[in-house]
Amino acid sequence: MKKVLIAVILLISFTSTAGETYDYTLTVYELATNKPIEGIQVILRTNKDEDVASGVTDSSGTVVFTELKLKMMYVALRDSDREYYCNINPTIDNPERKNIDDEVYLRWVEAIEERKLAQREQFHRESHPFIFENKPDCEGTEWGEAGFPGGEIALQYFISHYTIYPGESIEMGVQGRVYLSFVVEPNGELTHIEVERGISSELDHEAIMLLRYMPRWVAGTCDGVTIRTRCRLPINFSLN
Repeated sequence: MKKVLIAVILLISFTSTAGETYDYTLTVYELATNKPIEGIQVILRTNKDEDVASGVTDSSGTVVFTELKLKMMYVALRDSDREYYCNINPTIDNPERKNIDDEVYLRWVEAIEERKLAQREQFHRESHPFIFENKPDCEGTEWGEAGFPGGEIALQYFISHYTIYPGESIEMGVQGRVYLSFVVEPNGELTHIEVERGISSELDHEAIMLLRYMPRWVAGTCDGVTIRTRCRLPINFSLN
């Protein structure tokens, strides 16, 4: 008799869970400016590449899918205007069917990012023309190093998540490490980005682009006052 009761309870519990639905909200932003992007098509797909639902982001960069039942889906992005790389594809893994608020950040396509980011860097260079020696601009007794917001783990996530490996480099099997130098200004802007030791023109350019896209860093400090700091950063490109 006890075995029958247990089986009934489990059956009721399973039936209740299978009938639940959830909402999925996705907001799409520009990586360089954090501005929302309107008009991006968002498609939800199964692991068999079957479309489940689709929608388009509104003026706030948001699209909402309601009453979803599948616990696992894949998200594909499309830009009909071809202004953004749509290589960021979130995965929905929602065994408990809870409502999800998600966000993604997209890079501009090469022609746009080169023009806009180069202009921004040139403005930064002209605004901060002075270059000091390869040491912190600090004569005090206590100083703190500049760093990526969120620390080393956040930095590596940014690099791995937003790197676009040049197609020509993939075909030729080019990989290695690009060493960059740059200045972190007191307001966290990155200026005077230079390649100290590179691999190829394509990978060197991609490494520079990654730094241009980065958010403002946490500035270095000297006796509690923010200062200019020269930093170095290796960026690894691997095909493994």
